[in-house]
Amino acid sequence: MNNPLFLDASAILRFIGRETGHISDLEVYGEKITDELVEVECLRTFDRMRLTGTIDESALKNRRTALTQLLNASVVLAVDKDIFRRASMAMPVVLRTLDAIHLTEALGWREERGGNITIATHDLALARAAKAYGMEVIGA
Repeated sequence: MNNPLFLDASAILRFIGRETGHISDLEVYGEKITDELVEVECLRTFDRMRLTGTIDESALKNRRTALTQLLNASVVLAVDKDIFRRASMAMPVVLRTLDAIHLTEALGWREERGGNITIATHDLALARAAKAYGMEVIGA
């Protein structure tokens, strides 16, 4: 059995939009994990796409539905003060704020449950950071 799979927004957005390079085999992973920020990131992206004319109302509705279904089939981790505190600490590579929060969530999951976790991302910085912590990465 494969490791649990932590999905960041870049992986979810490409998967839902069936964009070039999307990770098409999410179903081979048993447990899918993400965090609360991913929903906000995805919905903000959908709204930007709507406002810029990249997608129409029908596509917007379809993407929102697909996001809801994926989140309902995933473990969605809460972001709390301990996550913020840990994400603000020094990291082995340059990492943006939201990516540091996602990485911290995945690290916490791994520490609480033992074993490993695979990170699904198309973000190169997050991929480098996850690899620095010994995690498997797909998508980047």
